[in-house]
Amino acid sequence: MHRVILVEDEMLVRLGLRNAVNWQQFNMNLVADAANGAEAWQLYESLAPDLVITDIRMPVMDGMELIRRIREKDARTRIIILTCVEEFETVRQALGYGVSDYILKLTMTPVDIEKILAKIQQELDTLSQSKPNAPRLSKETIVENLFKDYLFRNYHTIQEFNAKLAENGIPLTESKLVLLLMEIDYFERLQHKYKDVKGNLISYSVHNVLKEVCDSYKRFVVIHDERNRFMLIGSFQDVSSEHRMLTELNEMTDHIAKIMKTIFNVSVTFGQSSIRSGFPELKAQYVESADALMKKYVLGTGRMIRQSDQQVQAEVENQLKAVTASGERLQNEVISKQIQQEVRKFTNCSTQNDKVSFLHLFARLMHLPLVVTPTEENVQQAAMKYFSRMERSESLAETCNVFDEYMAFLSESLQWNRQYSKEIVQARQYIHQRFKLNVSLSEVSSHVGMSPNYFSKQFRSETGEYLTDFINRLRIDEAKKVLLESNQRSYEIAASVGFADHSYFSRVFKKYTGVSPTEYRDLWYGHGTERAEGDQK
Repeated sequence: MHRVILVEDEMLVRLGLRNAVNWQQFNMNLVADAANGAEAWQLYESLAPDLVITDIRMPVMDGMELIRRIREKDARTRIIILTCVEEFETVRQALGYGVSDYILKLTMTPVDIEKILAKIQQELDTLSQSKPNAPRLSKETIVENLFKDYLFRNYHTIQEFNAKLAENGIPLTESKLVLLLMEIDYFERLQHKYKDVKGNLISYSVHNVLKEVCDSYKRFVVIHDERNRFMLIGSFQDVSSEHRMLTELNEMTDHIAKIMKTIFNVSVTFGQSSIRSGFPELKAQYVESADALMKKYVLGTGRMIRQSDQQVQAEVENQLKAVTASGERLQNEVISKQIQQEVRKFTNCSTQNDKVSFLHLFARLMHLPLVVTPTEENVQQAAMKYFSRMERSESLAETCNVFDEYMAFLSESLQWNRQYSKEIVQARQYIHQRFKLNVSLSEVSSHVGMSPNYFSKQFRSETGEYLTDFINRLRIDEAKKVLLESNQRSYEIAASVGFADHSYFSRVFKKYTGVSPTEYRDLWYGHGTERAEGDQK
C-alpha cells in the first residue's frame, strides 16, 4: 500500500482528515502525522512515504521548507498542500516544486478530498510499475500533448491517434464532434489579483474546475490550449437530435460560466465550431472556433460565439456611428469630416474585424486632430495614455468609450487658449498636474499671481464653474478610469485621486455619475471584476 504522512499544526484539522477518509479505499495507509515541518522531515527520512499532505503555515519549519527539502532528495514523492485562499502566492511557489494538487481548507469536503486522492492513487500505481526515478507526466499533460501533437504537429496518423485515445482511456468517439475554445476575459486582471505573473497557477486551477464540470457530462475532454484559453472537445454519438445537442452544450457552457464567476469572479467567452464527424475534422473545427473567438472583440465578452454568427458587420457599423459622433465634440468641421471619411473607408473596405485592425483605425483617428490643430506637449502625452487604454481593452464598445473620453479631453484642451485668459490657462494646467494632491484656492491663486477672492471670481466667470467643482470633476474622471482598469478598493481609489474622506468621495462620485463607485464598475465590468471590500453602494 502507498504510505501517507499528514502534516498539519491544527489538531482538529489533522484529526478530521485522519478520520474522514477511508484510506484503504485508495490503496493508502496513513502511517504517521506531524504538527510541524521539522517533525514531518524526520518522519519522511525514516518512513519514505509515497504521499505527503502538508499545511503551508506551521511553527518550527513551515510547509514550503519541508517541500523544498523533499524535492532536493527525490522527485517521486507526491505532495498535496493544505492552504487558504489568501495563500495563493505561496501556492504558486509550491507548484514550482512539483506539487501534485492543493486542498482549500475552508471549503474542502470529503468528496473533494476523495477525488484528489483517487487521482494521486492512479499516479502512484503507475509510478510503482515504472523504473525508479524515471521522469513521469501527469494524466492531464499526457492528454494535452496527445491532442496538440495530433492537431498542430502532425505527429500521429489517425490510426495512431485512435490507439492512443484507447490506451489513455479517453472516452471520445468520432461521431458528431464539437470543439469549443473557452477564453478567460480580462485575464491580466486575474493575474494581478493573484500576483500570478506567468498565469500558471490560474491555468492549473481553471483546468481542474473545467475537468470536474466536463467529467460530470461524461463526453468532453479538456486541454489547456494557451495562456487564458482552453479547448473542450466532445462527441455526441448517443444524441440523435441537433437541437438536443445544442441544448446540452448550452447547459454545460452556462454551468461553466456560473462556476467561473463564483470561484474566480471572471467571465468567459466561448467560440464554437460546427458539428462534424471524424477525427481528421478536428483541425478544421479548431480553426472555426478560433475564428469565432476573434469576433469577441466586436460582439463583446461573456457569451457563446458560433462560427456561423453573421451579425458582426452590423455591430461594427453601429459602434462606429458613435465614433463619428465623438468626433463632433471638437466642433471643427475639417476634423469631423476627416473622421467620417476614415470611418466610412474602414467600414466599406475592411474585411478584417480583429482588434489589431481596429487599433490601426483608432490610431489614425486620434492623430488627425493633433495634425490639424496645434497642441501642447501634455496633450500628445495624454493621447499616448488613451491609446494604451485602448490596447488593453477587450471589446470594440470599450475602445469606442475610451475614444469618446479622449475626444472630450481634447475638446477641452484645444479650447483653453481660445477661451481663457493667460492666468486661467495657467491655473487649469497647474490643477491638471496637481489635482491628486491637496490643492487649494490659495495655492492656485498664488501660482498665477492673483488674490484668492479675485481669482475665484475670474475662474467662475471664464469657466462657468467653481474651482472646487472643477477639481472634483477631474478627480472623478480619474477615479472612473482607475475603477475600470484595476481591482483597487473604492477607498483606495478615493485616496489616490485626492479625496481624504471616502464618504465624501462616494457622494461626489454619485453627484457626477448618478451611481456609486461600485455600481459604476458593475455597469461596465460587473461580470469580470471583483467587488472589493470597502466599496459602498
